[in-house]
Amino acid sequence: MFDADGNLVGIYPVNDQGYFETQPLAPGDYTYYAVYGNQEHEISEGVTTDWDLTLYSIAGTVSGLNSGDEVVIEAGSRTGKMLKSEVFTAGSAVEYTIANLVPADDYIVSATTANNPVQYYSNVTDITQATKVVVSASTADEYSVVTGIDFDFTSVDTATITGRVVKNSSGVADIGVYALNPGTYAIVSQLTDSAGNYTLTVAPGSYEVFVYSGGKAFYYNATETTQQESQATILTLDAGDTLSDIDIDITECDCTLSGNVTYEREGGDPVAGALITAISDKGQAAGFTRRDGSYLLTGLCQGTYQVEMNPLTGDYAIQVKSITIDESNCDSAAVDFIIDTGNTLSGQVTEQGTGTPISRAMLYLTDNSTGELVGHRMYFTNPQGNYSIGDIPNGIYTLHVSHPDYESATVENLDISADTTRNVTLSKGAFIYGKVQDGSGNAIAGATIIAVVAGEEPSYAVSDGSGNYAIYGLDTTKTYLVFASKRGYERSFAVGSASDSGTQLDFTLTQPAQTFTLQGTVTNACYSPAAGVANARVIASYNPGAGKPDFFKVTTTDANGDYSFTGLPVPGTGASDYRLVVVPPGNLRVQVRSGIEGTADATVTENFEIPCGQSISGTVTGAPAGAVVYVVLYDSSGDFVDYTVAGTDGGYSFGGLVGDNYKVVATSEGKVKWYNQKDTIGAADTVSPGATADINLGS
Repeated sequence: MFDADGNLVGIYPVNDQGYFETQPLAPGDYTYYAVYGNQEHEISEGVTTDWDLTLYSIAGTVSGLNSGDEVVIEAGSRTGKMLKSEVFTAGSAVEYTIANLVPADDYIVSATTANNPVQYYSNVTDITQATKVVVSASTADEYSVVTGIDFDFTSVDTATITGRVVKNSSGVADIGVYALNPGTYAIVSQLTDSAGNYTLTVAPGSYEVFVYSGGKAFYYNATETTQQESQATILTLDAGDTLSDIDIDITECDCTLSGNVTYEREGGDPVAGALITAISDKGQAAGFTRRDGSYLLTGLCQGTYQVEMNPLTGDYAIQVKSITIDESNCDSAAVDFIIDTGNTLSGQVTEQGTGTPISRAMLYLTDNSTGELVGHRMYFTNPQGNYSIGDIPNGIYTLHVSHPDYESATVENLDISADTTRNVTLSKGAFIYGKVQDGSGNAIAGATIIAVVAGEEPSYAVSDGSGNYAIYGLDTTKTYLVFASKRGYERSFAVGSASDSGTQLDFTLTQPAQTFTLQGTVTNACYSPAAGVANARVIASYNPGAGKPDFFKVTTTDANGDYSFTGLPVPGTGASDYRLVVVPPGNLRVQVRSGIEGTADATVTENFEIPCGQSISGTVTGAPAGAVVYVVLYDSSGDFVDYTVAGTDGGYSFGGLVGDNYKVVATSEGKVKWYNQKDTIGAADTVSPGATADINLGS
């Protein structure tokens, strides 16, 4: 859907009854297109559209497989803007058909099975040597089927990688071992046997071998197992080669740290919900105390730790202790904490002259003898201006009180040997105030105003929604350099002195016209050399600031995959950086890139290479009859990647996936399930590219 200015509004799936639905739209004129592959058809609002498309099928035979073997057949065309795949199960030979393909002369057809390299038509393992299949009326039979696209796995050049996966010197059974070709992203996997041994049959080439366990990847390294992909040893194999002893050790640190947090004394009332953090150069761990005041941190390596206890509630101090964990106490290391053992300093912070309570004033207490910060933290007054600082040992202290709108105050030589009350008053003192506006007299919100005397600490303020600002707590005897700044405007300066009744200094900021050029090329890595992707929609956007609509500009790549935006406005203060979205034709994966900065008169180049990658596919069952089933793909960090609508048979597929592991969720009419029947994204199991992820909405 496009608006009257040609800007892309959205892309919406059509369900199996032919219906689609947009998000709420602003009033205006819109143009709608139905898109299938490289075919487009304009549709009219309120009118049922009959679209007569001439579509074809590709069919063939896969031989050389064992009964029960699964094979994924994939057909993709750059000019046809299509990528379709289906999974077939071998009886003896597999007779397959990939249907509903648009005409094109460059289809790449592949067959993928377990324990074999990916095979491209006709019977090659290098995609650059694949024979392109022409799908047209002249190559299809009377049933619109292009036949004879066959694959044979009877005699395939292979190599072998063998090894063992161990943990704490024992073999690990039933864990997946993966061999990934970093150049082609071809991947072969196998589960270990009961002793942790594995054998991988791969095509000749280069591979990195890894295991994924406990949310972490463990890569084979000739010296020692590593969790850094960059340190993985690349294994190179020719046809017939066997590499043995490619062992991976997934042993992790397994020391523990436990203890108790109590009030007033050892064995006293428990402190629940305290945050315990243990940090060393080997890593860190954190956890909370239970209702009985106990805590347990696991997965620690041997080393020296700084253990911090933060009560999180009340006005108690943060405590820090040190402990060394070695073989002697790996499973018994303990650190206990006791809070509320010292004196309490409390009181109220008010405004001088009026007695008005001052909320959110910041206080901290320093020990006169050591200079240390008591409690290792800052304290703040509540809405009534009250504060309380607990766990203070006997001693002489200095109390520091500050607030952005008042002059700071210091209470020195506080002798604290029992619970003590000390109220504090703050004076607003002299101040400078004014208004920030643009050349047309419009208020500028969010401008930063700084008042400074050379060699001294500056004072700050931010203009409000009406452009007004005020800086309090200034000295009447000094002359201040005052300046106002906001991104996208020229800075403005003034010089003045503060007064008890306030000195007015107004600022007018001018906004220069600043633009830049954003350009690049979109290519498809499935071809060698990478080919330009024509007719991809490229959307550049940024948010100018809170309450303002996003800026959008849309263009389309040319025949070589090139795009260019000229005259893009440079984002001003409070605006986000640019975000680029590339929507390639067919089933190629959408590409998103954020954090693109533009400066005045600059030319910024952002190239996109759409990875060939692999697919995650599966079947969704258990949905209400006739209901639309949405399947959404997230990366392992929980960030959105893509979505699709399951077919009438429940089948779905995401193509062009590389590298990371993913999470898949299906939803239909209020039912939501993550892969492996999990209910939340946090509990959801990850899925590797090339894998199958079936989901049952009915369970």
